[in-house]
Amino acid sequence: MIAPSGQGPTADPRRRPRILHVTAEAAPFVRTGGLGDVLGALPTAQAALGADVRVLVPGYPTVVATLSSARVVAAFPAPRQGGFCRLLAAPSVSEAMSEAAADGSS
Repeated sequence: MIAPSGQGPTADPRRRPRILHVTAEAAPFVRTGGLGDVLGALPTAQAALGADVRVLVPGYPTVVATLSSARVVAAFPAPRQGGFCRLLAAPSVSEAMSEAAADGSS
C-alpha cells in the first residue's frame, strides 16, 4: 500500500516504494489502446502518493522527439542494428508527461 506523502511507510524516503513500469505504450507518448491510458495515468498517481516511479518505453521516434529534456544515461552495443541502444532518462515522470502533453504527442 502506498500512503500519501508525509504519512505512513513513505514518510521515510529510504522506505519509499520503488516502482518500474516496463511497457510498449504510455500516453501521451504513444498510445493505441487501454494499456497506454493506464500507463499514462498510473505512474503519475503513484508518484503523487510518494513512490519513486520510473517508466521504461521503447525509443520510438515520437517518444525520443518529445523528450527534449532527456539525457543519455547508458549505451549498449547493438550489433544487429549496426549501432548502439541508448537508455535515456527524463527528469521525472510528471515533467516528462507534461512535456509530451504540451507537444501534443499520442
